[in-house]
Amino acid sequence: MCLMNENEFRIFSGLFERAVEKCFGHSFSSALTETESKRFSDVILEATGLVVGWKTLKNYSIACLRGDAGSENPSTASLDSLARYVMNAPITTEPERKKASSPYEHWFRYKGAQAGAHANSDQTNTGTGESKYQGTPEHGKPQMARINQKRSQKRRIIRWFSATIFIILLTVVFITIKQANKKNFTDDFSDTKQLEKRGWSIINPDIQFWNNRSINAGVLTLYTLFGDNWPDSLHPQPAIRNMLIREIKPGSYTVSMDLRKFLPLHRWEQAGMILLEDTSFHSKSLRISIAFNDNFGGYTRSPEILIQAIKSDLANSLKPEEIVHHPLFVLDSISSRPAILSNFDYTSLQIRGKDGKMELLYAAGSESNSAYHQVATTTIDFVPKYIGIFAIKGLVSNKTITPVFIDGFRLAYDK
Repeated sequence: MCLMNENEFRIFSGLFERAVEKCFGHSFSSALTETESKRFSDVILEATGLVVGWKTLKNYSIACLRGDAGSENPSTASLDSLARYVMNAPITTEPERKKASSPYEHWFRYKGAQAGAHANSDQTNTGTGESKYQGTPEHGKPQMARINQKRSQKRRIIRWFSATIFIILLTVVFITIKQANKKNFTDDFSDTKQLEKRGWSIINPDIQFWNNRSINAGVLTLYTLFGDNWPDSLHPQPAIRNMLIREIKPGSYTVSMDLRKFLPLHRWEQAGMILLEDTSFHSKSLRISIAFNDNFGGYTRSPEILIQAIKSDLANSLKPEEIVHHPLFVLDSISSRPAILSNFDYTSLQIRGKDGKMELLYAAGSESNSAYHQVATTTIDFVPKYIGIFAIKGLVSNKTITPVFIDGFRLAYDK
């Protein structure tokens, strides 16, 4: 840990403020919430390849707002990660950084540049401030008072004019941002290296598999890792690894995701989309997925491939509600009708939302232009703030991990 003096803490505070502004698009004025801290941590990981824990970032925000140099002693590694993020440094990993001859060079470069700028500013201000009115005679004081009064009036006029212009600009910016946030969004995942710059964040990253997201050109490759947002007695804390999320605005919208050749073949293996009230999984959510099921409560039946939809409110209940269980086919039918498998060359899931009313749809076929079919309509009693795409194998211990190829995502707001 590095023990900071006041000047170093000032530089650190400025670095943290710049990083927050880069991440969220607005100035740093209040302590980060848990959700904001987690998003900030995920954005830094996506941009740099390095981890700064969300709790650490939350504590930094509190210390910077208080201006308390003694409350936090940031590690040099964390400072360097923040500097790398602000300076748009190339992506690396922790082992690669440690191998470098100067592993924390970005922090020291940033600190040196800021310290030099501050010293030059102090020197300039001191030189002009001490000598401007030296030697003014006593009989010149009334004249100086009038001059100062006029200057004060001019400053007040300038401040008033500047404040008015600032308010006008702020209003224009606010309206522009509000309209921009409602713009439609499409991602074909032809580039999976710049996801953060396109508004995506990663939740609960598994670095090994996340680093393999670009292994197949032209698609985003996720993997059916252990996890679920449906908890059980052995795993009461829900978690989905490597889930990509982005913000979604309230109103009327249609959101879709496209998959290529995804056929789940193991218990609770699935991929799909989820609407979230927040990113903690301890609030309300709605998910739709293509899934495998071989659990029939003790009855013997052929495993099935299905469309499943689940509503969860884990803040008030540990029992999610399965609102859709729509079988597509049973595996026994493949031997007599193998052409069924071609329906999974192109599959797509879609959610159409309007004022809490949700329409859930599914499309599949050997061509990409297959029509959507409605599988259910439902209502939700929360306003989704995020839409996520995910792949999981549920809370099962089998070692099989299946790649899931995602080649399209669309979010369109109704006019």
